[in-house]
Amino acid sequence: MAKSKSKICQKCGFCGALLLNKSKEAIIKIKGNYLQSYKYFNNYIGEIKEFYKFKKNIQKGGESIAKKLFGNITKAFKFCVHIRRGDFIKIGQASKKQFTNKAINFLIPKLEKKFNQKNISIVLFGKDKNFINELEIDKKYKIYMPEINNSGVNMYFAINYCNAYLITASSSTFAWWIGFLMPEEVPIFYYNCHLECIHIKKKDYFLPKWKGINYNYLGKLKFV
Repeated sequence: MAKSKSKICQKCGFCGALLLNKSKEAIIKIKGNYLQSYKYFNNYIGEIKEFYKFKKNIQKGGESIAKKLFGNITKAFKFCVHIRRGDFIKIGQASKKQFTNKAINFLIPKLEKKFNQKNISIVLFGKDKNFINELEIDKKYKIYMPEINNSGVNMYFAINYCNAYLITASSSTFAWWIGFLMPEEVPIFYYNCHLECIHIKKKDYFLPKWKGINYNYLGKLKFV
């Protein structure tokens, strides 16, 4: 039987550098909570995506929702925004209205210029409909709010139909994995949280190609 070794990690980040580089064991088990770090998986992203193929019923569910939402315009540029509220409110890690509003308005002109798009659509993912309905988004943009109750279908839909992606609650595991599994060419942005994300080792957690957005006390935004 192959030998194995365990290591316990305490934060969202990468803590296996020495273990992975020097260990001769065939199997390494890393224990802990919230182990999201691209450094564990980045060298194997192709294999992971190959393993992570969605079942036919999940694919059909996502395609059915896309058809209902977009009709025959599925190729239009879609800027997707992931919103997490619920239990995150109590622990101070929920999506914030001020940041979400400003980040959407901050990013759209940049996406229009980069991709030479004039009619970007906005897709808002989230269960807190009151929060979503109170967002102040320019009426000239087409806005979609898909009703998806299956997490697998939700993930399939986002990975296959989003052309750009914003994570507004940075410590959301679900949002992180959607971003990690998205096609290489999709630009991904995230809220560069501060005090509310002290449990995250940012340099390990966020992929280098993802772009963080700072939001200061004056309400100004800029890329990290």
